[in-house]
Amino acid sequence: MSFSYPTESLREFDRRMDASGKCGVEQLMRLAGAAVAEAVESLRSQREGDKCTVVLVGKGNNGGDALVAASMLHNAGWAVQLVLAVPPEELAPLPRRIWEELPETLRAHVRTGLPENALQSSSLSRAMILDGLLGTGFDGGRPREALASLIEAANASGLPILSIDLPSGLNGDTGKAELCIQATATVCLCAVKTGLLHNQGVAASGRLILAPLPGDALHEKLPRGPEVFDETDARKILPRISFDAHKFQRGMVTVLGGSRQYGGAPILAGSAALHVGAGLVQVVLPGRCETFCQAPQALIVRRLPDTGADVLDAAILPSLHGLLARSNALAVGPGMTHSPALLPVLAELLGLDKPMVLDADALNLLATCPALLAHDRPAPTILTPHAGEFARLQKAFGISPDCDRAKDALTLAERTGCVVVLKGARTVVASPGGSFSYNLSGCAALATAGSGDVLTGVISALLANGLKAEDAARLGVWLHGAAAERATRPGAPVGLIADELPLFIRQTLAEMY
Repeated sequence: MSFSYPTESLREFDRRMDASGKCGVEQLMRLAGAAVAEAVESLRSQREGDKCTVVLVGKGNNGGDALVAASMLHNAGWAVQLVLAVPPEELAPLPRRIWEELPETLRAHVRTGLPENALQSSSLSRAMILDGLLGTGFDGGRPREALASLIEAANASGLPILSIDLPSGLNGDTGKAELCIQATATVCLCAVKTGLLHNQGVAASGRLILAPLPGDALHEKLPRGPEVFDETDARKILPRISFDAHKFQRGMVTVLGGSRQYGGAPILAGSAALHVGAGLVQVVLPGRCETFCQAPQALIVRRLPDTGADVLDAAILPSLHGLLARSNALAVGPGMTHSPALLPVLAELLGLDKPMVLDADALNLLATCPALLAHDRPAPTILTPHAGEFARLQKAFGISPDCDRAKDALTLAERTGCVVVLKGARTVVASPGGSFSYNLSGCAALATAGSGDVLTGVISALLANGLKAEDAARLGVWLHGAAAERATRPGAPVGLIADELPLFIRQTLAEMY
């Protein structure tokens, strides 16, 4: 398991590492700076920018990390412009020592502060900004004027910004800020700070890059924040497929959904389930449902007669059990509509001993009749609401909002007996047993029609592969987010459509095996 950490824990980590004699604060700073330089290069290559960076340097250790990175980038042939928030003689002792070691060619072009619009020069149009102004010691109040002007200039520049540890100006514990950097990405040294999971910290930090440093064993002895889920965790629970497996051993998924107006959603879910590794996937649609798309030929599409409402109503019940006999997991809801005619079908499905993912209109139907969901349902159930669907479920199950996404998700999980996937930036996965985690992958590219249907298919395929409900939800959410990151450039999350996501999920998986 991975965890976030409060800022005081990580300051204590630095102190203990220094006291141990194995890796002092100066050595940690140099290692941190190297990790930051590597992250700068990674961000540049993803955006295909120039090897040009403006480095914003504060007086404390965050600024020291930035100076180490600047030196390494300079030596690697980058054009580096240093901008100090204070004169060099006012730097803290350790950053001052790093400053004095810098090549003269780098120190010769230093600036203290910036003229107005200096970052909007045409010569910097393909450059990036490295933010090393403020670190974990800042309380989230209004920065003093010299720092505030640099933060405002960086935000107004339109250039990609990589923040070190935290976007400058953010409170590392609460995620609150009066004014802070709006980063394209944040390189998290040692661990994720809890403030990146809350309030302004979610949007301000952008994509997260984890940079482990020596001394991981010490983390176990320090107070921890909420659990987080990253690639390391994903690799641990990734299902392994036997070399001689056949399709039924890889699991069969049945997607139930669609209506006359919305035929594409269940096809998206079914396609995603195939790409994640389900051995067999069938999609069950009402008879006159128009899919308006080319379904993968490997997808089994079954149309059942209805009573004329063009939804999966009570007329399909005689055929249902035979269709689902060999299914290992069900995905219910994509494109279904919330017609009351569907309630008998939903009731029948919830009575089956089949693992199930409920999404979209299945959740809206459940909100109209919460008694359909027995707390002791015989098989695992996963609910995947976005914010609007979640609010309706809270009301239906008599839950008063806590204004804390993790606590609210956990309450719904405990009230329903289901694993809850509360979608959004830093998606929360909560289980009825009391555990929850924040997902660290993803970007705004997922804010597009059909993205949630793809996630439903991904999670249902992992369920069919035999993963526990909480593991299937966590891994599915991480894969979904990682695929969106793979498909788009940091800071440029436009143009991705849900139809393309399954291919990027498959590529992400291929690199993990």
